[in-house]
Amino acid sequence: MKFFIGLLFVFMLFVACEEEITPPVYPPIHNTTISEYYETIQLAIDSADDGHTILVSPGTYNENIYFNDDSITLLSTDGAETTIIWGDTTSVMKFASLVNSSIIIDGFTITNGNSEKGGGVFCENSTVTMKNMIINENNCTEKGGGIYIYNNAHLIIENSIIANNSSSNSGFGGGIYSGFSSTMDLSYCQITENVALSGGGIYLDDTETNIINTTIANNQGGGILESGVYSELSLLNSVIGFNEINNMEHIAGVINVSFSNVEGYWLGEGNIDSDPLFNADYNLQPESPCIDMGNPAEEYKDPDGTRNDVGCYYFDQQETPLTLTARFFTEQTNGYQVVDEFQFIDISLQDENNPIVGWEWNFGDGNTSTEQTPTHIYEDFGVFTVSLTVDNGVTIDTLVKENYIVVDEIDFPLVLNNTTSHYYESIQLAIDDAIDGHEILVFPGTYNENIYFNGKDIVLQSTDGPLVTIIDGTNDTLDYVSVVKFVDGEFPTSVLDGFTIMNGYNQRGGGIYCENYSSPTLRNLIVKENTAYYDSGGGIYCSSHSSPIIENVLVMNNSAYEGGGGIYCEHYSSPQITNVIICNNNSVQRDDRSVNGGGILCKNYSCPTLENVTIYANHSQYGSAVYCNYHSDINIKNSIIWENETFGGDSDIYEAMSDISVIYSDVQNGYNGEGNIDLDPLFIDAENGDFSLDINSPCIGTGENGADMGANLSW
Repeated sequence: MKFFIGLLFVFMLFVACEEEITPPVYPPIHNTTISEYYETIQLAIDSADDGHTILVSPGTYNENIYFNDDSITLLSTDGAETTIIWGDTTSVMKFASLVNSSIIIDGFTITNGNSEKGGGVFCENSTVTMKNMIINENNCTEKGGGIYIYNNAHLIIENSIIANNSSSNSGFGGGIYSGFSSTMDLSYCQITENVALSGGGIYLDDTETNIINTTIANNQGGGILESGVYSELSLLNSVIGFNEINNMEHIAGVINVSFSNVEGYWLGEGNIDSDPLFNADYNLQPESPCIDMGNPAEEYKDPDGTRNDVGCYYFDQQETPLTLTARFFTEQTNGYQVVDEFQFIDISLQDENNPIVGWEWNFGDGNTSTEQTPTHIYEDFGVFTVSLTVDNGVTIDTLVKENYIVVDEIDFPLVLNNTTSHYYESIQLAIDDAIDGHEILVFPGTYNENIYFNGKDIVLQSTDGPLVTIIDGTNDTLDYVSVVKFVDGEFPTSVLDGFTIMNGYNQRGGGIYCENYSSPTLRNLIVKENTAYYDSGGGIYCSSHSSPIIENVLVMNNSAYEGGGGIYCEHYSSPQITNVIICNNNSVQRDDRSVNGGGILCKNYSCPTLENVTIYANHSQYGSAVYCNYHSDINIKNSIIWENETFGGDSDIYEAMSDISVIYSDVQNGYNGEGNIDLDPLFIDAENGDFSLDINSPCIGTGENGADMGANLSW
């Protein structure tokens, strides 16, 4: 009996010891800084202070979380897939006006939120970092189905998935909405399958955004939309594609994209437009063009030590070494013969131990190249198959793209830089691309442009003369501009040769405008039907020490409302005018003020020279042919001044505080000067523009040294 009692005591003692070593069951949320446990995340946050860290065990937490103005860290112990915060009828996580805090959230799924703004996350005037998150299946009725950022907020999101969120009721930013002076930094994020009316993936409005190694794909309502004049977006090493409506829509602000794969292409260093070859989970297939295509800088290298891959997930080349694979793309696949230059970009995969040593391109038109990234201009139109063969010294691989390049036949006038052999679709493009010394040839046609020479010493010349090569300044905007402008100190080596200049409409200088020490050469031109609607110089305007050489030019049917219907010179501007016809120009009276110089007006120390000039049938109140004022001395020789109409009843040649010298010229009603005559010049058909002299004309051989009087134009 005693033995039995002893055994019973030992057993009870053993059981008691077993109960004592069983660990206690704590609530799932632990503030590790103060060693306190909580049943809910909100209770833990409410009890935390600056610098505290809260650990959350796996599970589903049916809460909507509101953060206080304390800098805390909220971490899951097992990651986002097993640690879920399930929201209700408001934002799942809310950060509002936490101006004195910096909060870190790491490793949660945020889901089932439903709010007016920020169904998943609402962040206003706060600084928050979110890492390793899954933000999915949240909804808003206005802005930011997944995340809403506003009013000077700063949100950093790293290594996270933002997917299947929506902004209903025609809302903005299905995945993310960021606006009103906020800042957002995204890196290694997947933003996919979100829905909104605009900015299905991301909507940016007056915000600064930096996106690195992020994939934005398969969103409805567009990939990224940027608006707001203060918006700035920097996109690097990222993929944007397969989004409905637009991949990238730019309404306002600044966008800089580099080393990214953008469907439809976006201009920028290292950018491509090629199928990224995703797996179902947006990882890259071994043949993906995104592998090793990111920024080559050391700081962006992938964990396997290779060059950065484009997109949110890198391809581990230690697990699956790359084999030689030919790949390429072009920035454009459609263009025009002769004009468009196609840039072919090699993006072939290679084994680092056996790099590519040779490239062989076949452009499909009989031309080839051995450059790595060649350019090619197709001389003929048609559809062309392009191939690339790459060689690493051990093996070769070839990629053939059938019917890849479509080249259309030219159906518009052409411009050729004869120095570089490059063709252009417009004169201004050719000028912009030229440098001093270049010659630009313009083929026959009508060019609806307004031209700026930009201070360049170049020759701009038509191939077939002014009768068939027209620069028409008509434009459909409210901008009133001259047809051709020289305002950057051009020298006589800046040459405009062989054009009709017409339909210019500007305050001054409707046809050609020269100012600021600009003295180009104007040769073989027809300057007609231009208007200075408020000031002077309907055809040609010269001001501020601008003295162009004007030769073999017809200036006709131009109008000015302040004087100088044909040509206007002021402020020390003294053009040399030789073999020029100035006819049927008008200085139109308005506001009961006199307007002067229907043909040519000079004032303020402007002293042009006119030789072999015909001034015919111009109209103004005073000085219908020539008007000079304020110390402007003009010299006229071997010229004809006839049939001009002065409404003020004064002479067709008018001078005030100036000196006009006319010699060896035929002037209607006479003018004092050596060799001058007053006889009908006997033009062949002046009414129809033929100012050739009849065989019996008194102007033949009666100029200085036996020269003819008047102009004799030849194109």
